[in-house]
Amino acid sequence: MKNIKLFILLFMILLPIMAVTAPAHAEGNKVFEKKDGKFKIRIEASQWVYRAYDLNRLEDEGKDITTMTDAQKAPYVVEHRIEFPDAQVGDQLEFHLVTRDVQHGFSINELGIAQALIRPVPPAEFGQEITVKATLKAPELGDDNPNRGVTYSAFCHIFCGLGHPDMKIKLVLGGGAFEVGPIVFWAAFALNGLIFALTLRSIITKIEVLPENKPTAS
Repeated sequence: MKNIKLFILLFMILLPIMAVTAPAHAEGNKVFEKKDGKFKIRIEASQWVYRAYDLNRLEDEGKDITTMTDAQKAPYVVEHRIEFPDAQVGDQLEFHLVTRDVQHGFSINELGIAQALIRPVPPAEFGQEITVKATLKAPELGDDNPNRGVTYSAFCHIFCGLGHPDMKIKLVLGGGAFEVGPIVFWAAFALNGLIFALTLRSIITKIEVLPENKPTAS
């Protein structure tokens, strides 16, 4: 019984670690297109998530995101991680920022971005759109080594409620920087599986198989 309690305690400790480090696996098209040296990204902020859309891709398909419903936008949305594999020095990131509820912020320290978003005025669904541009200058994005790159984290810098600390989205440029999060996640996943197996084994070995009661001859 002591071992079972220890296993359960370890399991409960590892669960929040997995939740924090879990990588986003299946969500829309994470790879954003470049057109004429520019990435155009629409960011829709709401409690407590950023929803990103590739405006270059939507323009190529002849779609206007401002007239699309949430159901129509669903196949294009990315919420956790945007990938720009062909990003190079001199390329431009153009963010089109809106919020659909309270005031939010949008910050990327490495790019010098810290923009407050304007909250909507009813009956408008979104606040006024703000456009912010940044040119990539990091030497890591040079094309001498395609496996090199950087990973930026965009985050909300204006307190917007209980989920404010988790309101983030990653921008993976070039090959991206080394990330320890996925490694920690899969290590915790494997350890949880081992704990579950050992706990189950410990329970099974403690079960006594009772003999079948047979009627006695009279």
